Amino acid sequence: MIADILTGFGLLLTVIGAWRAAASVVLKEDDAIAIGVSRYASEVREENLTIPAVQNLLKASKGARQGFCLIAIGTLLQILPIALKLLAVSPAMATDATETQTLYRTSLTDPIIRVHVASFDSNSGSRYNAENCAVAADLFQRQEGVKTRFWCESGRFRK
Repeated sequence: MIADILTGFGLLLTVIGAWRAAASVVLKEDDAIAIGVSRYASEVREENLTIPAVQNLLKASKGARQGFCLIAIGTLLQILPIALKLLAVSPAMATDATETQTLYRTSLTDPIIRVHVASFDSNSGSRYNAENCAVAADLFQRQEGVKTRFWCESGRFRK
């Protein structure tokens, strides 16, 4: 839920930022004339800042800076939920390999070969995983016509 809100807000800021930046760097004909026509320039900085061409350039620069900052923030807000998902340890995964239970079966062609069927690695603990593995093994074993044997072992799958 929070990830979706951050992503939506990030996308909104990206759109606003892109619009603001684009609107700021696009010159209107009057602005282009004001910039392109040479004017008498004073040696006093404050007087030069009052020249329309200078004011237009400063305004466009400020708008572009604001727009691109919004794009950056919006993009970061979109990346944040993805990063949180990637960095977070999935609660469905057991943290300790000894808590994991693995369901195996024999092979029809070679009874010595162990075939991996499923892994039970919830974070609810080894007892929970063992019980679910045992139930699954029993259900598989009781199917009509099954000629293989099913069993559970502690730990992750190994050949």
